[in-house]
Amino acid sequence: MKRLVTIFLAFSLIAVLATISFAQELSQFGVKAGLNRPSMRGDEVERVKLIHKNEMIAGGFVTIGLNETFAIQPEVYYVKKGGDRERISALYDVTLTYVDIPILLRYNVQNDSKLKPCFFIGPMLSFNLDGEYTIADYDQGVDDWESFDFGLTWGAGVDMEFFEFGKIVLDLRYSIGFMNVSEAVATTKQKNQQLTILVGFSFVR
Repeated sequence: MKRLVTIFLAFSLIAVLATISFAQELSQFGVKAGLNRPSMRGDEVERVKLIHKNEMIAGGFVTIGLNETFAIQPEVYYVKKGGDRERISALYDVTLTYVDIPILLRYNVQNDSKLKPCFFIGPMLSFNLDGEYTIADYDQGVDDWESFDFGLTWGAGVDMEFFEFGKIVLDLRYSIGFMNVSEAVATTKQKNQQLTILVGFSFVR
């Protein structure tokens, strides 16, 4: 039931953002996919830190122009997070599946080139669809993870204006979660973090 509520809230928020976007001055929309390098950081008793994994990420975005320089860019991604580490001679593996919804303030660098740099920062809402951890190939359960996370995303990118109807987009970003996502061990906090590279295509409206 908790997962169903999470999915409903995530898609309700996506619908609200889409409605607002098309009601405003929508300047572009598109899709992105790429490589996600998540890990987790922890503190208190065990000072747990899980090393990076390699995961895929995919989703879409809309850009709402405020003026020539600034824009608001809501995004939505399907992404897997977590990490691996050797622990007590066994592989400790965490895999969490999220719908991430960053809401970014975007700064567009103005120039006469076909390569348009940009910088962005903003909050990110993350809705956990599924989660599990295994130790030495033994499944420890899927209900020990919080259904919601809140964090911050920042990074830089470039729009490559090689086509009249759209642009190739590339960006590199880093994201951190502020909330403890683990319910399994009360004395140990584990928080998400990730380095992401994305490439996609933006359709100019």
